[in-house]
Amino acid sequence: MKKFIWFVPPAVFILLSLLSLFSGTVTASPYWLIWPLVLILAGILLSKGYIRGAVLGLLPSIDRLYMGLNSKDAISLNLILGIVFTAFYGISAVILYTRRKNNS
Repeated sequence: MKKFIWFVPPAVFILLSLLSLFSGTVTASPYWLIWPLVLILAGILLSKGYIRGAVLGLLPSIDRLYMGLNSKDAISLNLILGIVFTAFYGISAVILYTRRKNNS
């Protein structure tokens, strides 16, 4: 896989956060500063081949799932992002684990 693929979730998260902030649907919170930094750090760790990056990336994903399940909307954007990000980081952990296992 190309190294830039690990930085797609932070880019999507930042883009959607800025769109919802400028549209006025939500207000800014400290999570909007913390989670993108955590996702970028996870991308850096994943690009270097550390599985810990996937575990780190699951933290914002689980938060998005929680926020989406507590939303009053039928299907919220947070729920969709949580599902997609959790699947992404879960699959990337499996890929890195099998790659590491095959190389040793």
